[in-house]
Amino acid sequence: MDRGIIGVGVTLANLWCPVSIPEEEEEDFHFKERFTQLKAEYEEQVKEEASLNERIAANLLKVKIDE
Repeated sequence: MDRGIIGVGVTLANLWCPVSIPEEEEEDFHFKERFTQLKAEYEEQVKEEASLNERIAANLLKVKIDE
């Protein structure tokens, strides 16, 4: 499949950075399937975040600082 350049580049901190973007997505990409997978991963990460936040909070309560 022929890939072209849609953007010619960007300037970042006075440095020229060429940007190459595929003109078309790959034919085997299924948005609905990929979105569903990413959403499930996100939901699991949110659950893990809550668990980790609880553990961190519990551990912080154990820290004693002599002033």
